[in-house]
Amino acid sequence: MLSVIVPVYQAEKYIEKCVNSILNQSVDDIEIVLVDDGSSDLSGQKCDSFASKDKRIVTIHSENKGPFFSRRLGVQHSSGDIITFVDADDWVDDDSYIELLKIWNEHQPDILMWNYRYNKDGDVVNHRHESGVYSQDEIIARIIPNMMWDIRTGERAIDPSLCCKFFKRELYLEITKDIDVRITLGEDAIVTYPALCLAKKLVITNKAYYHYRIHEDSCVRDYSEKKISELLNFKKNILMLFSRVYNKKDFSYQVDCYLRTFLQPMIKNWFGCDMVAQKYGLPYKTIKGIDCIKLYGAGEVGRSYRRSLEMTGYADVLGWYDKSIETSVMLDGYIVEPASAIVENPSIPILVAVKKEKTALEIKTELIEFGIAENMIVWGDPISIV
Repeated sequence: MLSVIVPVYQAEKYIEKCVNSILNQSVDDIEIVLVDDGSSDLSGQKCDSFASKDKRIVTIHSENKGPFFSRRLGVQHSSGDIITFVDADDWVDDDSYIELLKIWNEHQPDILMWNYRYNKDGDVVNHRHESGVYSQDEIIARIIPNMMWDIRTGERAIDPSLCCKFFKRELYLEITKDIDVRITLGEDAIVTYPALCLAKKLVITNKAYYHYRIHEDSCVRDYSEKKISELLNFKKNILMLFSRVYNKKDFSYQVDCYLRTFLQPMIKNWFGCDMVAQKYGLPYKTIKGIDCIKLYGAGEVGRSYRRSLEMTGYADVLGWYDKSIETSVMLDGYIVEPASAIVENPSIPILVAVKKEKTALEIKTELIEFGIAENMIVWGDPISIV
């Protein structure tokens, strides 16, 4: 059975279209769980009216505790082995679920994800991975390293929206069992990204089935000071969750970059300026007397170095390289090339832009294997400036 969980709060203007879009699905084995999150308008009454007219609909009323609590409560009261979500002000296209269930039944994944569209005919939000079936090894190698932040594009590679995913019921409940119910920001991300770490099979289809309504009441447009404490709570909880479900990788960098996508519009709204994500200064003693260099590494250190070199003019950058990319990409307005291209112009010194000396030594060994002379490779402790 497919269980569709709908958290409802102050949605009397939208709930009818939302519920009808789910009822219009050509799926027999389906239930809809409406969770009224303490609404003071007519939302709760409308939910009860729906439930009284259709046995596939269940209504739950609770105190106002936010969408994360409402979703988990809905799942706990559901009967389906497949779980998905719809926000009360959004809607799904006709026959979406029958198509998606066909994909699910064919491949039996732990997670199935698809795209969504803003409003009725707006832009489509895509995942940065091709449609297809991903095994556990492929999830580890290709999905997890850039799911929250991809240095090649400067944005997340996987959109976290729970409303564009099917989950196995037991996976969702396993992920959410220890999460602080007070999570009010990042409530999608704190489920989706750790769940991918436990998934043994993932299916992606880059077709848009879901419509996300943009309106002035959207919580993502809230730039109040309380958002700071909400961001801190999100960071604390998701890092704890990652350490429980997948302790083989440090997710701090991905989480920090993800948080900047929230902080940037807040800083812009409050102060009218952009937030520069520059954390490290150049190791000037290491590159003293060098007029031109090639830069290796496009992570936080590399991006900071690239900005510093541009602003100071201390040395000309004749190339920027990173081993995590396969073809040239634009990053922060500059071209980053694959590591294999660094062998060109071997007489130009290479500045390795990483934080840890151990990592730098590993990269140095790789570059020597490429044919780069050892004395042309330099590294120095990055200077922390924040």
